[in-house]
Amino acid sequence: LGIAANVTIFSVVDGLILRPLPVPHPEQLAILAAQQKDAPLGVYFLSYSELLDFRKQADTFSDLFAYENTLDGMSADNRADHFVGSYVTGNYFSALQLKPALGRLFLPGEGEHVGAAPDIVLGYSYWQQRFGGSSNVIGKQVLVDGKPATIIGVAPKEFRGTSFALNMDVYLPVSMSGINDPSMWTARDDRQWIVMGRLKPGVAIAQAQSSISLIVSRLANEYPAAEKGISVQVISERLSHPVPLPNNLIVVVSGLFLSLAMVVLLLACVNVANILLVRITAREGEMAIRTAMGA
Repeated sequence: LGIAANVTIFSVVDGLILRPLPVPHPEQLAILAAQQKDAPLGVYFLSYSELLDFRKQADTFSDLFAYENTLDGMSADNRADHFVGSYVTGNYFSALQLKPALGRLFLPGEGEHVGAAPDIVLGYSYWQQRFGGSSNVIGKQVLVDGKPATIIGVAPKEFRGTSFALNMDVYLPVSMSGINDPSMWTARDDRQWIVMGRLKPGVAIAQAQSSISLIVSRLANEYPAAEKGISVQVISERLSHPVPLPNNLIVVVSGLFLSLAMVVLLLACVNVANILLVRITAREGEMAIRTAMGA
């Protein structure tokens, strides 16, 4: 029981905090999480306009990208189904330094304007399950929520996306999100994007936080109606699961889990010791007779 409980707890902690994304230099990745005074855990989403501002002004990041999760439908080969997907900026894969398993991935800037080509990238597992892992899938025309789209590539096998506990089936360009929500291109208070960045080599989280805080202050002065009362915290990607909590609270939660595991293990050891002690006590008479007889 003690071993089973500890394995379970350590597995949970590993999934929450210890296992990094399967990308080069995952320690450089950080989330820009919005915080609002009237929301205890913050909203942590940012608008597309805010993303563009941070891209222009943040000098501590080599790249900043964004994604938004969705549940959509796909029709292909006379068959329709639903998939879990992410609308992503064009630099999503390049910032993560990933290479395709097949075809190509989005390029920086691709899909980041109205009317961009509706190209999509498949997740590796979805490619295997939905299309049988066929290489002929590249260039294939499909329907996504009834609208034409073209498959241009397949994500690497080990990569499942950047969202906690989700295995992304399809990656779609920002422009396809803009079709359903045209205001997202310019509305500063339309906060629906999770913004992640890759820190420049040698840059610490504290340095990035100082830089981002200055930008937030500038934006509050320039756009008080939309930006007043908003703060943005830079959180290491590994500390952002399941959601980016302020002050790295996930570390505290994980510490409590590990402490619980140690308590369970200690209790199991005490129980085993008690059982052994009872058995030894029960055999004291037998051992005394054996000793007297020279056994």
